[in-house]
Amino acid sequence: MENTMSFRRLERDKTLEREIEALLHEINEVCAGVEAAFCRFRDETDNDLIDAWIYEQEFYEARYRYLMRQAKSLGVILLPRLKNIV
Repeated sequence: MENTMSFRRLERDKTLEREIEALLHEINEVCAGVEAAFCRFRDETDNDLIDAWIYEQEFYEARYRYLMRQAKSLGVILLPRLKNIV
């Protein structure tokens, strides 16, 4: 009985670890997306594409806030990588 409980706890810990790793990977991807969208925005001259890059950056920022809330709910404490995103 005790071995079964230890095994279940170990499996739960491994599942949580994989979930945290996936979350951190996605946060890194979102941060890279924000930076890329900002670079495209900064270099763009066409008004329609400027709007597109603004919307893309807003998408990434919303996703970043969501992922940070997910991290917090899992007990993961991260320093914010993106400034001015509440």
